Amino acid sequence: MICSLLIAGIMLVGCTPAQGIIPYNIFEPWDVLVTPYRSRPTQFMIGYEGAYTIRAFMDDDESICKTSSESSRGNILQLWQKQQDGLAALKGADPFSAAGQIAQQYLWDDDNRTHALFTPCADLHMPLNLLCSARFELPRQLTFSLNIPYRVVSLTNVSWNENNPNETFEQIFESAATPPFINMLEQLGDMSLFGWHRHGFGDLTARLETYRVFPQQKQWLQMVGVSLRAGLLIPTGLKADPDKLLALGFGWDGGTGLMAGGGLQLGYCHGFVIGIDGELLHLFGNTQERRIKTNGDQTDLLLLTKVCTFKEPGFVQHYTLSAEKVQEVGGWSGKIAYQYTKKSEDVYFLYADQFDIGIVNNAESLQEWTTHSLIFLIGYDAFYRRDWRVIPSCTAFWKLGFNGKRAILADTVGVTLSIAF
Repeated sequence: MICSLLIAGIMLVGCTPAQGIIPYNIFEPWDVLVTPYRSRPTQFMIGYEGAYTIRAFMDDDESICKTSSESSRGNILQLWQKQQDGLAALKGADPFSAAGQIAQQYLWDDDNRTHALFTPCADLHMPLNLLCSARFELPRQLTFSLNIPYRVVSLTNVSWNENNPNETFEQIFESAATPPFINMLEQLGDMSLFGWHRHGFGDLTARLETYRVFPQQKQWLQMVGVSLRAGLLIPTGLKADPDKLLALGFGWDGGTGLMAGGGLQLGYCHGFVIGIDGELLHLFGNTQERRIKTNGDQTDLLLLTKVCTFKEPGFVQHYTLSAEKVQEVGGWSGKIAYQYTKKSEDVYFLYADQFDIGIVNNAESLQEWTTHSLIFLIGYDAFYRRDWRVIPSCTAFWKLGFNGKRAILADTVGVTLSIAF
């Protein structure tokens, strides 16, 4: 079965539509914090996560944040730049194209970065991140699991605030109030610069895992738990829409990925458990049409040029530190955890030679991003009820996304329910 999934995943590399890497801190269904305790040979889990506050964190470089780290926070459309340059969007265009013809009307040497300079604002909503997982016991203390999320996301209340003149243009359907320059850029780039609503599946993962417990005869340390796992990521996620504003995909770039990870748990007396876990994800690239940066002054929400590119995705690292108190008889537990995710920069290779590859790969959306989250969990697991045919468990959690770089940080609440038999 595993070999068949691996072959299918590799075949999907060349035929899956392009997706944007999602710089979110929301849970995946295989995350160590939402994976239920292994109590029976077969286990099914479903979980809900909803975001009530979402904000963007820009690059925290000192040149941007000179006075306070708070200045790195911004509206969701300020993920990569606080302002979008409308005139710069026309630079680097083919002189015989429609954008190139309009660009020739401007004297770039006289561009003082005041005209057509916009501060975009919008609200991003993630009312549903549905987590689904099935796990089955195999010989030699192995387990096999399939995991997939389903997500609902929308972008609303989009406005483009032009710095000069000092006017605000908000999204009004069927109204002449749409800003003429933004409307022109939409037509030139064949894209929509206002709201949308999207829903669909994320990427499917197939994973093998083993977990061993080693009892300890020490005064304080009572057990050491070691877990190892490996998996295949199959690109089933909803693809990104490069023709919509910040319509990132629900998967990891439309390419197959290989995952590996492991964890260490230290169980002390009175039910205290300290855990550390790490997971690595290597993604394979794919070739698709993508929007690229053609001039050094351009900003990432207003890229008009689409070309065929091969994308070499960056390496993903995900780490979890946790402290837990387990009630050994009652089945209740409380946990506090910290999670850190880092993805290194992506690299484009173009099937065209008229563009400067250095400028293309200097786009802010291709650079590395990080997230920092603090999670509080309380759960109940009837694992000690050995006489029950079905073992239920549930966990409620509260997540705070408190820092990051080029990432979308959400504060979320949620609950997971599982049954094992």
